[in-house]
Amino acid sequence: MRATSAELSPFVEMAREAIHREYPVGLVVQMTGPDDLKLPRTLTPAFYGSYDWHSAVHGHWALVRAARLHPDADWAPGALEAVGRTLTVANLERELAFLERRPGFERPYGLAWLLQLAAEVRALDHGPARGWRDALARLESLAAGRLADWADKLAYP
Repeated sequence: MRATSAELSPFVEMAREAIHREYPVGLVVQMTGPDDLKLPRTLTPAFYGSYDWHSAVHGHWALVRAARLHPDADWAPGALEAVGRTLTVANLERELAFLERRPGFERPYGLAWLLQLAAEVRALDHGPARGWRDALARLESLAAGRLADWADKLAYP
């Protein structure tokens, strides 16, 4: 049974607030030099909100999914606007650069949510979502490859 737009409303509002709330934060980052000592908004500008990275990705997914399931809800335009503020080409390029330097970051949980977000964006019938889909493509590919490598290491003969 699918939740109604009224039932989803408080969750949408919570996610909207969380994905752009910078503090408190619990970002676990292996530091390899002074450039790693930056605020989350600088290091991961698309997914800096919420308490941690995977929760920010999950929050974006929740907003996209809710808006896809209930495109006529009063809160849908605001949900998509909130997502659009952070899923920019520039932000996602910086996310990619951040992840490329950190092979074990948020594996498997956060990377799995990133794949869920990318799938939900692809399913969304919304003009700007096409740009989000294209901007997420390289991150999605990186996440899929890292998860496949991780899963291969778990396999036993």
